[in-house]
Amino acid sequence: MAGPARLPRGIWILGFVSLFMDVSSELIHSLLPVFMVSALGASAFAVGIVEGIAESTALIVKVFSGAISDYFGKRKAYLAQSPQLYKEQLTLGLDRVFEIGPYFRAENSHTVRHLTEFTSVDIEAAFLDYEDVMDIVERVVKNVATEFREKHKADLTLAGGKGISISKMDRLTYEQCLEELAKEGEKLQFGDDLSDAALRKLGEIHRGFYFIMDWPLKLKPFYIHEKEDNAKLSKSFDLQHGYLELVSGGRRLHDPVKLRSRLAEQGLNPASFEEHLKAFDWGMPPHSGWGLGYDRLMMVLTGSQNVRDVVLYPRDTDRLTP
Repeated sequence: MAGPARLPRGIWILGFVSLFMDVSSELIHSLLPVFMVSALGASAFAVGIVEGIAESTALIVKVFSGAISDYFGKRKAYLAQSPQLYKEQLTLGLDRVFEIGPYFRAENSHTVRHLTEFTSVDIEAAFLDYEDVMDIVERVVKNVATEFREKHKADLTLAGGKGISISKMDRLTYEQCLEELAKEGEKLQFGDDLSDAALRKLGEIHRGFYFIMDWPLKLKPFYIHEKEDNAKLSKSFDLQHGYLELVSGGRRLHDPVKLRSRLAEQGLNPASFEEHLKAFDWGMPPHSGWGLGYDRLMMVLTGSQNVRDVVLYPRDTDRLTP
């Protein structure tokens, strides 16, 4: 980001703290009207210390050091990877919930976009399909980008950036992406994940924000619903800005039998998820949701090239101080 190179470090930090707090406030104020219009009226704060694993054993962060985490001498404990599963449970009674909070991934990635502690904006909504929640995230991002551009022109100029405007967000299926990439000389087979290089090429074709939807089911986590007319595809989506993934979401499985089967297919032990699955055994409504990487959205809004430039105290594979 250009700012730190132009200003003394102390002045930059003071200015950035002010900007960061303003943007955080604007994000919340921009989110709330969209959520309320969409009847997403309940905010919830999921727990940060958990006994089980949300998505992948490779990404868990143990609370205490050692070969086995010792949670007061009683059991293993982990920092939560995602608030999603808790919010899914809450849709049973509250219908629609959202949260803005910190989460953790033990992802050994040394890139400009990865952190081990990050802020996530999450929603779960009963009786909405995945395209319905795509509409919500599109309105949220447009609102936040507009508010930011209008209120912080001077800050952006000082930092060497410029605001972004959004006219539309293209919606591409995964298979359409493969076709477009083939024309660009990027040969991928159905079922291949999209590499950074492939996403950069798509970002050149679709400038700004765009969705990739209907991914192969095998590329998605256990809780994502398959498409009714093609079980090889999922009712899922990512919102991209160039190569940068900002949002991941989709329709969630609500059938406990299917959930247990998918857990086993992905090498996860259904017994480890029994507390979560109890709510589904009682009868869970169809529901959809998404998670938005707040820090990555800040990167886009400010024109930053490194996520660490938009986080006050970034935590990554090498950094624990200050």
